[in-house]
Amino acid sequence: MDPDENLTYGTPWVLASIILYTAAVSITLSAVAPLLKRAGARLVAGTPAVEYGRIAALSGLVAVLLVAVTVLMVWRP
Repeated sequence: MDPDENLTYGTPWVLASIILYTAAVSITLSAVAPLLKRAGARLVAGTPAVEYGRIAALSGLVAVLLVAVTVLMVWRP
């Protein structure tokens, strides 16, 4: 990276990527992981797990956020 570009954490696309990454990690740790744990416990108990839709939706949201971070880091607007 060229030192003359004068990039900081306050540069809009860098800040946006940090915020999106933080949101993705937060969703994963606060919602997806507990749902996976609950679904696993239900499967071990022999009852059907009903959380699959929510797990899929939230995992898809996390994937979209991480793709946006990747695009911002590669494209560098």
